[in-house]
Amino acid sequence: MAIARARAEWKQILNKKLSHRMEKTLSIVQAIANGTLRGVSERLAVDALTKRIGALSRAHDVLYKQR
Repeated sequence: MAIARARAEWKQILNKKLSHRMEKTLSIVQAIANGTLRGVSERLAVDALTKRIGALSRAHDVLYKQR
């Protein structure tokens, strides 16, 4: 019983760590995109990309919380 509980706790720790790293990675992608596209005059395309990255981040949050 104690082994199963320890495994469950370890799994939870790993999932939280993975989720945090995913969020950090998406933040880095967002920063790279913003920096790369700073001078682009097609703001609608830049805004669309920014919104899609944000949507991916929110989808990850929803999936993580539903597990």
